[in-house]
Amino acid sequence: LFVAVEFRAAEPIIPMRLFRNRVYTPTIVFTAIMGLAMFGGIIFLPVYLQVVQGLSPTESGLALLPMVAGIFTTSISSGRRVSRTGRYRIYPILGAAVTAIALILMSTLDADTPYWQIATYFFVFGAGLGFTMQIVVTAVQNSVERRDMGAATSSVTFFRSMGAAFGTALFGAVLASQLGHYLAAAGGVLPAGSDEAEIANNVKAIQALPTEIKAVVIDAWVHALHDVFVTAVPIVVVGLVAAFFIPEMPLRGASDVEPILAAE
Repeated sequence: LFVAVEFRAAEPIIPMRLFRNRVYTPTIVFTAIMGLAMFGGIIFLPVYLQVVQGLSPTESGLALLPMVAGIFTTSISSGRRVSRTGRYRIYPILGAAVTAIALILMSTLDADTPYWQIATYFFVFGAGLGFTMQIVVTAVQNSVERRDMGAATSSVTFFRSMGAAFGTALFGAVLASQLGHYLAAAGGVLPAGSDEAEIANNVKAIQALPTEIKAVVIDAWVHALHDVFVTAVPIVVVGLVAAFFIPEMPLRGASDVEPILAAE
């Protein structure tokens, strides 16, 4: 229904003509897939730090700083390289590859994993994010007409957010179902009437469990989290394939924009 309305609207929110653009369409597909895989996984990292590593909410937030550092490092360095060379196609490919490696590394996280190792994995994960977040916006802005610049730019963020929403739901379901599976394999240690799906994301509920039961639940939670990251890897691989379909186009400079402004 949305597509039908957009075709007939005088001022569509997302002009359907954008999907005929050979850069826009594969970039949007790549953005949605990576949003699903990356942001769907990010939401569980603070929970891991609180449930498994025993950090407070504030400490878990600070513990994610290496990931932020990775985002800044690669987004700034890749942006500067694109400005100098005018070539951007390699960075979504690198971003998807690095993200897949980071997910594989994070699937090995355990209850006794030292923080320096966790921080390294987070940095690699952030580096993958940094390669993909801003470069795809530049690629889209560079390929569309000036009249579509706003719609094209905002739709990149929209489809990334849509992917993130689906990823959160998908990986939340994986975590809850696998937690129930591992708890059942451990002999059903939860008190009668407990809900595995609710406990999966409830840090206080896990911390309030008796010591013996808590240890079993944490072990099951870690194994379920491994399955979440393993599930995300093939999705990122699909994103990697989509990145190869993003064509390289010469970046427009001031000399390309001035004739358009003069005509207007």
